[in-house]
Formats: sequence, structure tokens, C-alpha cells
Amino acid sequence: MGLQFRIMSKGGVYVKMILNLLSLISFSPFVTDVTEKEIGKNMDKVKKQSWFQPYLQQEPFRYLVIHDPSVREAIGSFRYSKLDIPSYQKKCEDKLRHLFQQKIVNK
Repeated sequence: MGLQFRIMSKGGVYVKMILNLLSLISFSPFVTDVTEKEIGKNMDKVKKQSWFQPYLQQEPFRYLVIHDPSVREAIGSFRYSKLDIPSYQKKCEDKLRHLFQQKIVNK
């Protein structure tokens, strides 16, 4: 209450409005769109990974990689610069495996 009083006495209503706006912005999630360019770039790199090869060779997974928007978006959301790091590859593999399981079970 004391802090609010000092802010109100120095800046008036405008300072309180700005603080309210900042609090709203800080709790809202960031919206990011994955482009087809990012998907293609990441796809080229992921195709070279040994863990991804079986997905390209087995038909239900291959179809999802090529045609399913959420699978392609997940691949596009991977950080290209980290795709050579084994621990990050494991994280990406786990994410895709979970997504594939969801897609195949809900089919």
C-alpha cells in the first residue's frame, strides 16, 4: 500500500496504468510461428541423425513427418544451432516420440 501511494503521488494515474500494462504483458505467453523455411532447414539436419532414420523408413511415421502440421511444426521449433548436441538430440527425439504416440493412438 505504501508503494502504491508513493507511485500515485509522483506519477499519478499514468504510472499505475503503465505498471498494470507491464504486469499483463509479463504473464502472457509468447506467440511464435514456425516458418516452412525453418522446418526445411531443421529437417535437413535432423535427417542426418541416426535416431531419426527409423522414422523416415517406417510408413506411419514417414507420413506424419511429411504431412502432419503439428509434427512438422515441432521439427521446425527445434533450435538449429543445438541440433548437434547429443543431449539436445535426445530431448528432440523424446518430444517427437511422444508426439508420434499421440498421433498414432488418437488415429
